[in-house]
Amino acid sequence: MIDVRFDRERWVHARGIDLSITGFRCRTMEELDPGTSIYLQITLDEDTDITAEAVLIHTETVEDGMFEAGFAFTAFNGSSRQHLETFLDHLE
Repeated sequence: MIDVRFDRERWVHARGIDLSITGFRCRTMEELDPGTSIYLQITLDEDTDITAEAVLIHTETVEDGMFEAGFAFTAFNGSSRQHLETFLDHLE
């Protein structure tokens, strides 16, 4: 699950599709404009969440009124980058 917060006041839930150390792709009911900056929390497993900032690179409309959005990470908070690297290494 990915929680996205705009202006650090409003959370939007999204379903993750792809995740890498440089960014992620998700589906959401929220239409977004390229260039939008976000603050996000990603739950990697039951014990680990990461928080980061990202910018929307591309978006497209998909079925059932959903939008698919691709984001590039711009900053990680605390040890979030290390947690993400460890999580991705264990997937290989």
